[in-house]
Amino acid sequence: MSQDHVVVKPMIGRDQVRQYAQENGYEFSTPYGLDTFSRSDGRKVEVDYVRGGKRILGIWGNNDLVRGANREAALAALRGDDV
Repeated sequence: MSQDHVVVKPMIGRDQVRQYAQENGYEFSTPYGLDTFSRSDGRKVEVDYVRGGKRILGIWGNNDLVRGANREAALAALRGDDV
């Protein structure tokens, strides 16, 4: 009797940010290598990652540089906590 094991990899920070944005009404695009999230109300958040997507270089909320460069800061920018 064999058991099938499904290995589920935990989501990396970039995937968590993308999932949160999708669940909260953002459209997603990647112009110029930036992860760009925009909503119909005009809110725009851009996240610039180091090549490979494992570390954030910078975050902009509505074209203003956001304090912090980690997953928590990106999620805060998507929530609008940076304003």
